[in-house]
Amino acid sequence: MTLVAPENSSRVPRGRTILILPTARRQVVQRQICRSVGGSLRLDPSATTDDHAHIVERALDAFVLQAGDPAGASAHVSDLLRAIGGEHARRGGSREDLDAAFSAAGSAADRALPIALADIRGPALVHVRRDFAAYVSRLHQCARDGFERACRVLTMTDKQRALALRAALFRTGAERDLPTLVLTAGLAPDLALVALVSTGKPLPPLLLGDPATIAGPTPYEVLVPATWDDAELGHRLRSNQVVAAPAATLDRITESIDLARRGAAVLREGTIGDERTVVPCADLAGSLVVDANPLLADLIIDKRLGALAATGRRRLQLGTFLLAWLQHGVPVARLATMLGVNVQTAHSRMRVIREIFGDQLDDPMARLELIVALPSALSRWRTDDETTTQLQKSL
Repeated sequence: MTLVAPENSSRVPRGRTILILPTARRQVVQRQICRSVGGSLRLDPSATTDDHAHIVERALDAFVLQAGDPAGASAHVSDLLRAIGGEHARRGGSREDLDAAFSAAGSAADRALPIALADIRGPALVHVRRDFAAYVSRLHQCARDGFERACRVLTMTDKQRALALRAALFRTGAERDLPTLVLTAGLAPDLALVALVSTGKPLPPLLLGDPATIAGPTPYEVLVPATWDDAELGHRLRSNQVVAAPAATLDRITESIDLARRGAAVLREGTIGDERTVVPCADLAGSLVVDANPLLADLIIDKRLGALAATGRRRLQLGTFLLAWLQHGVPVARLATMLGVNVQTAHSRMRVIREIFGDQLDDPMARLELIVALPSALSRWRTDDETTTQLQKSL
């Protein structure tokens, strides 16, 4: 395979050269760099020569695909290089060995580039070699950054590391330190946890202090083992309602926590009611999608809820009933009992809803859009009604 970048020559920045790097020539550069670095870097002892060559290959590919732009290429592999620097520190490597490895890699690449880029000569080759040297320098700096961060974590006390781990997991601290903090805490990177966020009261101290959990920066958040089922959670939570995010491994747990926080906010706002102790984020997906994209909410509200909005004060009552009917999927009489509404009143509301929406209530796509749009619309209508009532009282 020949790597050419970019394929469209019009995308090559002014002053840069299209780089063509056939596989055989790229392998020459890879071997030279890997041989020069040797054992200077302390990486996973189970890693093979092929693993090390793959790291160099990714760095070369980034340089070629970015038409030799040091800044653009380094941005593509910066996380990889920081991880390498962190691994070197965790395995007892020194700063001097790290510096020596990159110095050797730069020298080896400079010797090999004229062979690998045999089609480029003269000033163009001089520019490519200069840019590759700048590229290696940037990669070195990324690795140094990862090394320094890991060293800071390794010199912390156990208590400091525990606090830093919590801060990184719950996005109140340096997330870049998370890989090192996880390993020094003795946690497996593939450990699956579930983020729980309370919708109201602080979580029970026994739950927050359980050795199997990781308490958040406030008593309203906690990470629990993914192996705990709803029954066990319910027992430990007692009467506390929580939103549970999908189980996630430690490298994605911060995203999971953010999702649970947003779900808990939806329930606190009262746009959706749910009596369960443990409410999965999946059951709040429609509201979470809208909350993340207000423009989408406006679009669907305009498309589906114009006729309902035109009913004036009844829109809130009818909209709340419609959302409950769509979410629970039970007969009207059963829904009336669940909502504490007279059965005859419930049937009357459903008849009006049928008149407004007609066949949309039997269309799966329309039902989904209604579920997505109604929570946002109800919140707005409730605010509008309260504002109107306050204005009337002030007159």
